[in-house]
Amino acid sequence: MKDMLNFVTVMVAGAAAMYYFDPQLGRRRRALLRDKMLARKRNIERYAWKNARRASDRVRGVAAEARASAVKPSEPIPDGQLAARVRSEMGRCVSRPGAVDVGVSNGYVRLGGQISAHERRELIATVKAINGINGVDDQMRAYDPLAVAAPASPHAGP
Repeated sequence: MKDMLNFVTVMVAGAAAMYYFDPQLGRRRRALLRDKMLARKRNIERYAWKNARRASDRVRGVAAEARASAVKPSEPIPDGQLAARVRSEMGRCVSRPGAVDVGVSNGYVRLGGQISAHERRELIATVKAINGINGVDDQMRAYDPLAVAAPASPHAGP
C-alpha cells in the first residue's frame, strides 16, 4: 500500500512538472499560477486588515460608551444634539424613520407621525435609553402593516 502511495505521488509530481515546465506553454502557466497566488495573498491581507480594523473600531466604541455612561455631563446636552442622537438610533430600530417626527425641548422628546405597531415599543425604549433624555412624549399613531385593506375593484358587483 505504501509503495502504491509513493508511486502515485511521484506520478502526480511528474505530471505537474511536465505541465509547468512545458517548453511552449510552461512560462504562461507559471505566470498564471504566480498571479493567482499573489491575488490570494492580497485577498487574505485585505480580509485580515478589515477584521482588525473592525475589531479596533468596536473596542474604541465600547470604551467611548463606558466613558460616557460613567461620567454624567455637568451641563445639559443641547436639544439639537439630542435630536440627532434620537434620529440616529431611530434609524437602527425603525423600518421607516422618515415617517416619525422628532422634537426635543429641554431634554424631553416628542415623537409624532406614523409607525408600525410592532416597532413602537422598541423605539420608545431605545429613545429612553439615550444619554441626556429626560422623558418621552409618545404622540405616534400606530398601524398594523398586515391589516392594510386592499382597494376595492371597480368591477366588483354589489
